[in-house]
Amino acid sequence: MIQQASSHLAKKLEVEFHKKLLAAAIAQLDNAGDPLAVNSFCSTVRELIRHVLSFLASDEEIKKCPWFQPDSTSRTGITRSHAVHFIVCGGLTEDYVTTQLEIELPEIKKELSSAIKVLNKFTHLNEATFNIPIAEFEPQAISVINALTEVLDLGQDCRAQLTQSLAHRIEKGVVSAAISETLLAINEIATHHSVEFIDIEEIEVVSIGSTEIEISVHGNIEVELQWGSNSDVKNDTGAVANDSFPFRCMITSHTTEPEETHIETDHLQIDTSDWFGDQDDEY
Repeated sequence: MIQQASSHLAKKLEVEFHKKLLAAAIAQLDNAGDPLAVNSFCSTVRELIRHVLSFLASDEEIKKCPWFQPDSTSRTGITRSHAVHFIVCGGLTEDYVTTQLEIELPEIKKELSSAIKVLNKFTHLNEATFNIPIAEFEPQAISVINALTEVLDLGQDCRAQLTQSLAHRIEKGVVSAAISETLLAINEIATHHSVEFIDIEEIEVVSIGSTEIEISVHGNIEVELQWGSNSDVKNDTGAVANDSFPFRCMITSHTTEPEETHIETDHLQIDTSDWFGDQDDEY
């Protein structure tokens, strides 16, 4: 069970050093003859949590969040609760993620806090915390590891839920931008063009920062291409054809108003390389 829990967490860790800390902590529990095995495990995992939170939620970014209020009990004004909030949902408010995304942020904060209390208890050596049987401690070890895993999992859930919540607005924004603006890449192909249909294949919330949300969109845009004027077409000296091209774009919104998405036309990139017979071009 402990190996399964640690394996799940290891897959979520982005830094090699963090993975090594986790492996070292688990190795401590394999040493049944060491009376300090549990204590060493707890000390290492406590440091692992500190490093992970610091890596994913810097003090500078936390302070930029609209929801941030310094905690008077902390020397820096920043607490572990602030870090968990940022990792899960960036600058989005707790009220928004709870009511709109149905993510129980207070609960996950509570679970990690409970895990830290366990780690603190066994890190501070005294007679009651010395030579703890590993088999007896294993359920708590699993619970501690799962608490950090759940923070990271919830961060992914938040992005998935936000994507679903904003999908309709994003689709409308992409369509509006494509229809209302001249698409320069397509202008290089034909005299005139008109957008017939936009097929959005994927929407992904790339990041939720302290103040800005970045969303990646890609799909295909179907257009009618026209060479020459309407009179040229009528007189058979022009031509009309239909084609489709892959596109991608980046959309942004503010964490205080996540549903107000913005797309700049120069962020709408259309890949016309196939038209020119160059399939290796990147767009």
